[in-house]
Amino acid sequence: MSVNLVFSAPADVCSAGKKQTSFGEISKLISVTSTISNELGGFVDPGPPDVFQVYDFCDQISEEKNAFGYDTEEIFIKYLSEKILGIKSGYAGKVVSDEPYNGYLRKYLHHFQCDTRELTPFSMREKNSFFKHIVDLGRPDYFNKFYFARCVPDNSKPGLNVNQYEIIDGKKETLLDFVHKVTTFRVNDPTRMNQSQEDLRKLSRELIDNCGAKKGSEL
Repeated sequence: MSVNLVFSAPADVCSAGKKQTSFGEISKLISVTSTISNELGGFVDPGPPDVFQVYDFCDQISEEKNAFGYDTEEIFIKYLSEKILGIKSGYAGKVVSDEPYNGYLRKYLHHFQCDTRELTPFSMREKNSFFKHIVDLGRPDYFNKFYFARCVPDNSKPGLNVNQYEIIDGKKETLLDFVHKVTTFRVNDPTRMNQSQEDLRKLSRELIDNCGAKKGSEL
C-alpha cells in the first residue's frame, strides 16, 4: 500500500533551484537516487538506528500508559517518521505495514532492542526487539488488533515478514520461536504468570495459521 508523505531530501542531493548544475553534481544526484530502496516507498534508506535513537525510542515507549496500551504502534510510527525517516507530516493514521515503515522494519526491526525488565519483572529476556518485546510484556492482544492483517510469511509481497529472525545462542530465532520459549518459561516458572500459557499457545497457532510463521530451524 503506497503512502504519499512529505519528507526531507538528503543534504547531499543538489538543489533543483540551481540555474547551473555541474556534471559532478548530476553524477552525485544519479548516484544518490539509484540507492533509493523500493521497499522504503521512494525514500532514501537512512540506515539502521544509532544507539541514541534506539534509547530515545525505548524511552518514549517505556511509560506504563504506552507500553501496556494501544499507543505503542502510534509511537513507533511517529518516531520513525520524525526522527529517522525525516517525514515532516503524514504519519497520523498510518500503521507499521505502510510504506516506508514496512520496508524499514524489514531491514532494521531487530536493531530496536528495548529493555523489557525495566517494565516488568515477569519478562523472560532482558532485551527484545519490537514484536518480541510486546509478547514478553504480556500483550498478545496487540497482535489481534494490529499484526495479523498485515503479516506475510516471506518477502514475496509487501507486509510484515513474520519469519525475520535473529541469531540467538548460535541459532535462528523467529517470532514463533520466541513465543514457544516464553510459553516454556511460563510453564517452568509459575510465579511469572503475567500471561497464561493458553494465551501464548493461541498466539502461536494464529501466527502459523494467519501468517505462515515458521521456526528458525525450518528456514
